[in-house]
Amino acid sequence: MLKNTLKHLNLNSFNKGTPFTNSNKLDKNVNSDHSAIGCVLEYDDENPIIVQAVNISNVEYHKYFELGDNPPFKQTHLSVPKNCKDDKKNKWLISKTEIQMKNLINDLVTEKVHIQIISEGNYDFLTKMYFKLNELGFNFKMISILNTENHGYVGKPSNITAIIINTSIFEIIEHDTFTFLYKEEQNGGILRDSKLVLPWARILNKKTGKSLVVLGIHLSGCDSQNPKGGLSELNRIITCFNDTFKDDLIALGDFNTVPKNIRKQLLNVQVLTPLYPTHMNPDSNIVAYDNISYILTGGGIKSINLLDLCDIPIDSQALVTSILKNYEITL
Repeated sequence: MLKNTLKHLNLNSFNKGTPFTNSNKLDKNVNSDHSAIGCVLEYDDENPIIVQAVNISNVEYHKYFELGDNPPFKQTHLSVPKNCKDDKKNKWLISKTEIQMKNLINDLVTEKVHIQIISEGNYDFLTKMYFKLNELGFNFKMISILNTENHGYVGKPSNITAIIINTSIFEIIEHDTFTFLYKEEQNGGILRDSKLVLPWARILNKKTGKSLVVLGIHLSGCDSQNPKGGLSELNRIITCFNDTFKDDLIALGDFNTVPKNIRKQLLNVQVLTPLYPTHMNPDSNIVAYDNISYILTGGGIKSINLLDLCDIPIDSQALVTSILKNYEITL
């Protein structure tokens, strides 16, 4: 079913889907409007490293599920309006994020994933997840804006990107979170102030002795669904990292546009697109917003391969399966 459907689905474009209804149900296991993506970094010593990224379901952005005339998730458990007063809905929100957290923690502690990137996280989710990891007695480092003094995110559902690194495998040489301000064009040529908050780490693989730069990506969306300003800024940043460290570099997460537009802006950077749709947005567009970009400099990585659908968390598999079934209705 998957291969046959993908013959008709161009992940470099926006593909119209059908909103989920009582007769066209969204799988109950789905916990976010994004699925996870990931890749395997192959080294000569045959000790592969798994890097995964997922845009979780942040309460702050549930309001976008109800935009448009007939958005995809309006009649599903994913549709929870901002400041919802419905106790039943809010209890589901809590249980949903708890399930996401449980899945991500399980991947990390079982070493199914060695580096995890989280987009659209928030203070409560990330601090609780980090506490749970430490409570279980595992050695991980979480890198985000929350590491900085006076970050101002306490108790807020604001958008925070984080990188979680297994420190039994990697030594962290240096890390930081940079904030970049830029202009993004909206409809009518209007320029809007935008911000890119970018966590990064330069790490040393203890087994291979090779270093690697990892960036967690989340670009702000825009009316055109092609954030040229953000992509241009990101290209400048990646180029700077490459010139400074001369290390292999991998940057993954939510780019908020289709792969062909990423490739137009990220010059001299390779882009890997998952072989399945990763998102269904409020306009019912079925897209691969979540991508992997990288530069290999001969620093140790022999090859980079995409994770298969069967290797990502069960709730992400449920979303992809639901989207593909949904898309077949419109063929």
